Amino acid sequence: MREESNFVDGKWIVITGYAALLTLIGGIVFVSFYFDQPVKRFTSDPADISDTHPFNGFLSNVGVVLWFSTCAISFFAYYFGRLTGKNNDLLKLLLYSGMLTLLLGVDDLFMLHEYILPETLHIPQLIVYAIYGLIVSAYFLLFYKQILVTKYNMLLLALFLLGSSVACDVLLPSRGLQYILEDGFKVLGIFTWLIYFIQTSVFILSRVSKPDNIN
Repeated sequence: MREESNFVDGKWIVITGYAALLTLIGGIVFVSFYFDQPVKRFTSDPADISDTHPFNGFLSNVGVVLWFSTCAISFFAYYFGRLTGKNNDLLKLLLYSGMLTLLLGVDDLFMLHEYILPETLHIPQLIVYAIYGLIVSAYFLLFYKQILVTKYNMLLLALFLLGSSVACDVLLPSRGLQYILEDGFKVLGIFTWLIYFIQTSVFILSRVSKPDNIN
């Protein structure tokens, strides 16, 4: 009962959030001193550090905003749905969708599959794509029944657009038109992903709010 009360009043969110951020700040201080790097490198805006125009990477930044908007909506809808006292598979779809979107957003923000994993950890990009493919496949295997009761046409479109972006990245030479195709498909795919989860969050919340809801 106490655990449910803490969930409802949000104390766990505040405590977890502050603990994570304080740990992050402490980690930055440690890394800065240990590797003899200026703190500003880890705390300031990239454009300020590199002395470049703030609009550099504009479309990529828009995509990151869309990723984390989707993540926040999914988590909030899950939290709001839990206030009804239910925790069925439809709500779990929102929770795990938020976690998957968080992974994709962090990857996009910190260039994990483009730079960190292949260049720093020496994991080939194709292997990274394969790992992400397995994660996404597991997600759909777990929740395909719940997805099929939603308006999933937008999700299919999002997957097609994001897949087209990956295909452009892998198959086309890195110059000229390839960039606008890859990044254009990607931002359209992320936006469509956002629209799908807005629609799905509204649908699921309307379902779980009914007393006679069927899981």
